[in-house]
Amino acid sequence: LIVRKVYVIRAALFGLLFGLVIGIFFVPASLYGLWSLSEERGLTPEGIESKDVVMFGILAIVIFTLIIVLCTLVFALFYNLIARLGGGLHVDLEEKEETLSVGSV
Repeated sequence: LIVRKVYVIRAALFGLLFGLVIGIFFVPASLYGLWSLSEERGLTPEGIESKDVVMFGILAIVIFTLIIVLCTLVFALFYNLIARLGGGLHVDLEEKEETLSVGSV
């Protein structure tokens, strides 16, 4: 198996998908935990409403996704540069013969 090039657009689309999936699950859960913990301890600042937390969560998902897309783009470009200089990633796969042995009963 030889990987000589990583397609940058495909890497960006993977980053977009990964960022959205992780962001949709991680950000609301962490915001809910932070909000409930602060309410438990009486640390809720005055003037912050639920809609502010929801807007912050949506903004956090967008920012998180953009960061992951940019990282996948940079790493794909970096890999392509290194692969052009060194020939790519080469992995040898070897088939292993499976032997069955019958033990004494």
